[in-house]
Amino acid sequence: MALSLERFLRLVEEVTTYNAPLIDALKLLAYLMPHYLGLAVPAALFFAVLLGVRALNDHSEITVMRAVGLAQETLIKPVLIFAATLTVVMLILVSWAQPHSRYEYRVLLHNIKTQNDLAHIKPGMFEKLGDEITIRAENIEPGTAVMQGFFAASLPDTGVKTFISAEKA
Repeated sequence: MALSLERFLRLVEEVTTYNAPLIDALKLLAYLMPHYLGLAVPAALFFAVLLGVRALNDHSEITVMRAVGLAQETLIKPVLIFAATLTVVMLILVSWAQPHSRYEYRVLLHNIKTQNDLAHIKPGMFEKLGDEITIRAENIEPGTAVMQGFFAASLPDTGVKTFISAEKA
């Protein structure tokens, strides 16, 4: 949670810059959770084992276990089983969940950034985007950036005109 708070503040700043709803910042943060879990879970396991063994040592419980003839393997076996299970979970998290959530994060961030660019476009009107691009759309689906009857014209500094038309863009 501590890792994600700082990132959440940066996401809120990013989202509010583009006049998007605050819920989008929470969605972006949720997409980053597999990444943060991939960092935090192994560290948490390490500290849990370290503190558990230290507590056993501080109360001389390890000495008592050895005195009664209990092997150290008996103490280590549950920890190793839990670590092996956690390794499988982390393998799934790192190999499947992280790439998918990172992709969804980038898609949502891209949509937030481009939605504001297209918010001022009025259906049936030619609009200039910068100095080089002019676009027109017959219809724009509400709540999305999908345009019907799309036309774009570009005249870059090279002087080569480019025209693009599409049924849907």
